[in-house]
Amino acid sequence: MPNELAKWEGLKAIAITHCEDLPKVKPALFASEAVIKALKSRGDFKTMFEVSEWQANLKRQAGRFVDGIDKAKGNQYGTCHGDRFQDLGFTWTDARRWRLHAIIPQSTFDEYREKQLKQPKGPKQLFQHDLLEIGKKIERETAQIKADKENPKLDDRILVGKFQDEGSKIKDGSVHLILTDPPYEWKEGTELEELAKFANEKLMTGGAFLCYVGGTQLPFAMDAFRKYLRYWWPIACLHAGGANLMRRYGVRASWKPILMFVKEMRHDTDHIFLDRVSGGEEKAEHPWQQAEAEARYLIENLCPEDGLVIDPCLGSGTTAAAAEKLHRRWIGIEIDRETAAKATRRLNEWRQNAN
Repeated sequence: MPNELAKWEGLKAIAITHCEDLPKVKPALFASEAVIKALKSRGDFKTMFEVSEWQANLKRQAGRFVDGIDKAKGNQYGTCHGDRFQDLGFTWTDARRWRLHAIIPQSTFDEYREKQLKQPKGPKQLFQHDLLEIGKKIERETAQIKADKENPKLDDRILVGKFQDEGSKIKDGSVHLILTDPPYEWKEGTELEELAKFANEKLMTGGAFLCYVGGTQLPFAMDAFRKYLRYWWPIACLHAGGANLMRRYGVRASWKPILMFVKEMRHDTDHIFLDRVSGGEEKAEHPWQQAEAEARYLIENLCPEDGLVIDPCLGSGTTAAAAEKLHRRWIGIEIDRETAAKATRRLNEWRQNAN
């Protein structure tokens, strides 16, 4: 034990003040782990805390210099370029971890330090995995702020996130029509049932819920939707490009179901509409994009002129574009920010051309 304490006294003097000091970092960290192990066996948690704080600060110092080297060489932050640090005695992974320590603001670092210092059973060391998670969180938040500045401003009516989360921003009982085309893989999971629950909460009495479903998705959707809504009618969406071969089932599918459910009743049964739509094939903006003409027909016939249309799986914005052109109010929810940006661009282009 005296040898380890003497080693610790020597390690404490090591600091990184310029790039030439970087080769000292990894050997010093390795030696300090042996010190912590010896202190732990002795139960000297106070000195363990001091050593772990020194380790963390050494990594923070090293991370700042590593970042400076990359910036000087024009390398992108966080991008792996093989063994570019090999001559300095450490790997890209080491550099990545040190940078994650370095980007933690001093106030956040101090807060974590105080938390570990004031543990009920005595001070606990500063754990690398905790600091790495804090660093990753800061990194994600910084990247999002940068992306928000660089990306085009989204339309305020497009909510980015899961409909289960963003739906709370929409008033219950305020929606006339929900028109959506969820992912085909939503079969045996909970998403379809959650979608029906969302529809039941947001629709006003007499409002309609229209959902595109695949043939193999149909039984799952029916079971999920009728737990919360009243089944009303199927609508056939004819494939404009001809029949699609479903070899596994031995079927050529020439149409796709759109299930119509309502909240208690349909608000206007005097208005008659045809239960068949076909608007051509549009996949320019999104691989699952549905034709805008289909959405326009359905919105025009099932949502009053002063009504509100919601699409909780907005995609490239087909429902929003159709609703806007028909002068209906609309709100869309899209989980992917890049796709939401495409929907915004699509709407902006239409507005510019309309003017």
